Amino acid sequence: MAKKTIQHSIFERFIFSFPVQLLVQYFKSHQLLLLPWILTLLFVTNSAGRVMGIPYLFLDPEYMHQVNFWSFFIMGVSFGTMVTAFHITGYILHGGKYRFVGMLQKPFSKFSINNSIIPFSILLIYLSSIVVFQHQYEESSKLKISLFVLAFLLGLVAIISILYGYFKFTNKDIYAFITRKLNTKLKLISLSRINILDRLALKKKRKVYSFLDLNLRFKKTSEILHIPDKKVITKVFDQNHLNSVILVAILLTLILLMGLGVDHQAFQIPAAATVFILFSILTMAVGALAYWAKEWVVTAVIVIYLLMDIFFVSGVILDYHEAFGMNYEGSKATYSIPELQRMNTDSIIAHDKRHMLSILEKWKQKQSDSLPQAVFVCVSGGGSRSALWAFSSLSAIDKKLNQSLTDRTVLMTGASGGMVGASYYRELAYQAKQKRIDSPDDLKYYNNISRDNLNPMIFNMVVNDLFLRNPTFNYEGREYSKDRGYAFERQLNINTNYALDKKLIEYGQLESEGKVPLILFGPTIMNDGRKLYISSHHTAYMNTETHAAIGVQEAVVDAIDFMRFFEDQDAKDIKYTSALRMNASFPYITPSISLPSNPTIKVMDAGVTDNFGLTDAIRFIYAFRDWFEENTSGITIISIRDTKRVQAIKPQAYQTIFDKIANPISSVYNNLANFQDVNNEYKMAYLKEWYEGPVNHFVIEYDMYEDFRVQNELRGISNEDSTKAKRPSLNWHLTAREKQSIMRNIDSDNNQQTIRQLIEHLGYEY
Repeated sequence: MAKKTIQHSIFERFIFSFPVQLLVQYFKSHQLLLLPWILTLLFVTNSAGRVMGIPYLFLDPEYMHQVNFWSFFIMGVSFGTMVTAFHITGYILHGGKYRFVGMLQKPFSKFSINNSIIPFSILLIYLSSIVVFQHQYEESSKLKISLFVLAFLLGLVAIISILYGYFKFTNKDIYAFITRKLNTKLKLISLSRINILDRLALKKKRKVYSFLDLNLRFKKTSEILHIPDKKVITKVFDQNHLNSVILVAILLTLILLMGLGVDHQAFQIPAAATVFILFSILTMAVGALAYWAKEWVVTAVIVIYLLMDIFFVSGVILDYHEAFGMNYEGSKATYSIPELQRMNTDSIIAHDKRHMLSILEKWKQKQSDSLPQAVFVCVSGGGSRSALWAFSSLSAIDKKLNQSLTDRTVLMTGASGGMVGASYYRELAYQAKQKRIDSPDDLKYYNNISRDNLNPMIFNMVVNDLFLRNPTFNYEGREYSKDRGYAFERQLNINTNYALDKKLIEYGQLESEGKVPLILFGPTIMNDGRKLYISSHHTAYMNTETHAAIGVQEAVVDAIDFMRFFEDQDAKDIKYTSALRMNASFPYITPSISLPSNPTIKVMDAGVTDNFGLTDAIRFIYAFRDWFEENTSGITIISIRDTKRVQAIKPQAYQTIFDKIANPISSVYNNLANFQDVNNEYKMAYLKEWYEGPVNHFVIEYDMYEDFRVQNELRGISNEDSTKAKRPSLNWHLTAREKQSIMRNIDSDNNQQTIRQLIEHLGYEY
């Protein structure tokens, strides 16, 4: 019987120890404060965000385009900031509930020790994940991994030492000041005082038998001297809370001031570090709301939401991202059906066709054959992954064609990152022909197009877009916001040595003379789903679709000629990088651009309607089918895509309740590419029906499973489980391993066979 009592006593001491009671408080009352830790856990264990490559941002962070000591040091600093924010918030929320804390020396430090179960557990898992990832996927040496872990821990210790040194300093000096002048000074913050007194009065005495001291040994709360009256306790908490509030204000001010350094790479910390800073801000914001609102917290959240909604609707807070070079100050273009019809009359379409026919004639004059093959290049979207794959594929094909691919190509079109890579290659190929560079096949250009573009955007989003959005810059005499769209364009220009830093119209003359192939962007208008065709030339012939196949000749205006529609808003002056950005509005990261129209037109990624560019190429061919039939020996379409065209059919497993709820939406999202593939297959079949000449379609595919198999064979590893192959991230950041996989996959047997067939088809020897 005595033994049973002892066991119960041990269990009770464990349950009612301060660390366990604090842990229970978070799960019981403040679940929102657990969300950053849960998300961190999911990210670092590769359990969430895999498609977007989010885990790699935490496990392989880049700083100044390098994964090194300093990138992990900064990660440690930002993680330490989140830890400190969690402790400050926890102390403000829970310190007053346990009155014995007010009698402790260094109460905040001791509270933090007892509040560390969650941060310490996540830290251990995080460091373990770094070690596993760096060893298995980056094949880093033990020394290198040890250096990364050491750098992280040094950063963590450094920031915690600084922040806790602040508390030690202020507790020593400010405490005496506040104690002497409590009655005069603290009355100035009477709301805080009343709040604490209320909490002490309303809360029942909480049972805590022990707590961890600074030496990490448990001490009994009964050893503490008798607790004095509430007003004495209030002095202690007032002083500590005031210090906490001051520190929070300092941290927030520093974070916001960092926004002034968006143009300096040194300030553009790793994307995951910025996420930790965002988590820190949210932790402190949630804690402040819970502290002041108490049991009214749900009501407070609803009120804040309604106020924010009013601010957005009324325009006080602007969700407005500009296309640089356009005029947003003058009159707005009228976006209406009558206006669209007015801009798509037969005479306007005929005018634009005549202009384009003159360009096609220039293209033909450059060809060595009297009836050449008309080559169209279609590239898929997919962030940096597609940019590097498109560039690598074009380079490999061009090399086999003796650098004549761009001369043979009529049109390049596609979505998102693929068009970034295609645009960069087109520019470099032109520079090579002008003898400005030796060859676009130089390894440095592969490195340029695959450099990180995510860190500056995430950094800018946190320090500017989510808060002030005050910084501006001047371009051509106009002011524009330094939002994350600006960060994207600026970093792209830096990465590519400013090769694309020009106006869209500057390519117009080169295209008209047949010196470079045409490029056509086709982002989607969010308002109604129409296409917005962006080119250096007018494209009215692309704006209507005739349903002759079903006996209906009615023309439906389902697209807009950007140059004509926004002529009065200086569409001709738009930066080429802004046109690229409109075509690559990556969800949440690369913001959707708002255009100067009434109502405002918002555009999103071209990949929403066709991620592979075939739709736009076929429509262009249809518009000039008669000319191509008479002046060429056939149509050659080169599809460069970062996914396999044929996907394996997977058996349906038993579904969870959540799966049943989410499937109607998730199945549509997950199968978007498959839907588009089916639609494009139909359009290709339709093309071969109405086009009189031969049509040949060559597909260059990035195959992660093939690369996985080949690499395993080289290592002598079994290939039985190809599901372990990981697709490169769908964002603007690639790891070193992902870059290597993409660049070498062009040499796969399937792709080399396709390239061989293409080269021979175009009359060259492979």
